Amino acid sequence: PSPEEGFLARLAHCLTGGAELVQLRAPELNQKRVDEVAKAALSLCHDYGATLLVNTTPDQATAWGTGGVHLSSSRLMQLATRSLPAELLLGASCHSASELRHAEVIGCDFAVLGPVKVTASHPETRPLGWPAFEELVNHCCLPVYALGGMRPSDLSVARDAGAQGLAMISGIWDAPDPTAAVAAVTTG
Repeated sequence: PSPEEGFLARLAHCLTGGAELVQLRAPELNQKRVDEVAKAALSLCHDYGATLLVNTTPDQATAWGTGGVHLSSSRLMQLATRSLPAELLLGASCHSASELRHAEVIGCDFAVLGPVKVTASHPETRPLGWPAFEELVNHCCLPVYALGGMRPSDLSVARDAGAQGLAMISGIWDAPDPTAAVAAVTTG
């Protein structure tokens, strides 16, 4: 199977496990392939009653008919206003107090904050650690999900630190059984 077909099969396993909110990030694909994958992922998410957020512009997300947008921290800081209809979700990746504040100011619905722990996707980035995560979340009015090196087993410590929940890539995607990994987080 193509990498895109493998992605869609893995996504189906995650949705079977109970994933309700999925973010599509595909910076390595050209626009035509992103369009195709987004449409296929959106169809799968609809089949399972899940919401698909895309890491793209609000205009593109609206054109695809997705449930909203997830902003990178750089895209977040470029926006002065929400620029997305209220019925669509707007999330943002944040790494500092100033980014969390900006997410609040422009009207984001939630943020992911990290990396909390060492992560393979950004090994050069110094992790926040749980005490700093908790301090930042305590001064934020948005629901915040812990990101960076997360595993399903981190759910209770994340909640104790004020997290709404966990945001994961490898903790679920690379799990031997993604269906079980998702279920561990959604039922925890």
